[in-house]
Amino acid sequence: MALRQAAEAAVSGEVDIADAISEAGLIILPQADTTDHNKFMEDDNMEGQESVDTKWPSKPGIPRTDMFDPEDSWYDGPPEGFSLELSPFATMWMALFGWVTSSSLAYIYGKDESSHEDYLSVNGREYPHKIVLADGRSSEIKRTVEGCLARALPAVVTDLRLPIPNSTLEQGVGRLLNTMGFTDAIPALRMKQWQVIAILFLEALSICRIPALAAHISNRRGVIHQVLEGARIGTEDYAVMKDLMTPLGRLPDFASQSGA
Repeated sequence: MALRQAAEAAVSGEVDIADAISEAGLIILPQADTTDHNKFMEDDNMEGQESVDTKWPSKPGIPRTDMFDPEDSWYDGPPEGFSLELSPFATMWMALFGWVTSSSLAYIYGKDESSHEDYLSVNGREYPHKIVLADGRSSEIKRTVEGCLARALPAVVTDLRLPIPNSTLEQGVGRLLNTMGFTDAIPALRMKQWQVIAILFLEALSICRIPALAAHISNRRGVIHQVLEGARIGTEDYAVMKDLMTPLGRLPDFASQSGA
């Protein structure tokens, strides 16, 4: 949105490019090596060089300078071999970490929404209140997650040979999603990874909401292991994600501070 705003302002001719970038709240860092950049400017005889000097955004609390000196900055190129790409486990864990709330734990352990404050801190880990964005984006994200799980669930039901109707499982998953907070973009997960998340949801529902699931899931650990392999998720990684969603284990009568 900021880039689009800056582009529209620059095209209108009302402000120059540098001011448009500044007003949009953007900061453009210079290249680590400015030799080629300077040569490019000299070769093309670009006029008004001062107008393209990097400017800081004119926002409260942010100092404004006329020129950004790369020698005085923290900026540096990434080290060789560095990659920002997260592993499948890290991507899934971060998503679940952002979704699960104290209301989720209250629902998983058979309590009413009014009891969610009892689960704000469990075994030393804090679980936030459910947050709903006012612009409707949370609802859009939730519907997308719900759609992804709906596509993953039939394969999970078939693989685990669950005798429970799909409608019952989908309702349970939907109610669990209603307790979660959705504020960030959905990660690009493969179908096998969505299947792992679906299994995590079913394990959570099996504690109190759909207890008939417990025996079937327990008897299909070998199949679950195959799904994990297909998603490039280790059994230890799965245990970490499971602990995030069900930190009290299968003993919901335990106090939230003591754990299972």
